[in-house]
Amino acid sequence: MRNLYCYSDKIIYQTSNESDFPLFEQQAQIEGLEIIESEFFPFEISTDGKLLFDSDNNPIPISIETKLKLGILDLEIERKRILNLINFNFEKSFEEIKIQYPQSEREGWGFLVFESESFLKEKNFEKIPSLHAENNFVMDEIIITESAKKVLKNSTEYKKFLGQMKFLKSQRIEKLQLCDTPEKIFALEKEING
Repeated sequence: MRNLYCYSDKIIYQTSNESDFPLFEQQAQIEGLEIIESEFFPFEISTDGKLLFDSDNNPIPISIETKLKLGILDLEIERKRILNLINFNFEKSFEEIKIQYPQSEREGWGFLVFESESFLKEKNFEKIPSLHAENNFVMDEIIITESAKKVLKNSTEYKKFLGQMKFLKSQRIEKLQLCDTPEKIFALEKEING
């Protein structure tokens, strides 16, 4: 059911009779009130009936806890919201790692790994142009060997980290699929946000 709310620092007019909407909207415009049409009033209200505002003087959106209390929480919408949060956190963690390395290094990493594996097997200096450049074109086998080992160690650590992140993401998505109540969805969101 749609409702029309006309408000300033509190709800002044409210109706669910759609035939009254134009009259209420006209009166709200005369009085300089804000107007919103919604199934429920989307902002937090204090016990004395006044809207709660943030530090920028914007009304505070209704919280999940309040939606739970009022019974106006849509499970599918909340599941999608939590799935977006899971994906966002995964991408954020991935970006935090990527940003530590210049773009050129990230793009060339695959070549370095391939050349490092190849060099450690064959000890052929001709097949390692990227690894060679990484070491200022030094032809010392010990230096190149240590560099190749370091590249492979970093590659392994990165793959391990990425695997852990993918596993965590997968676990959270599985938990989300099992969330059949708003309380479970809210608990998962708290777990995700730490």
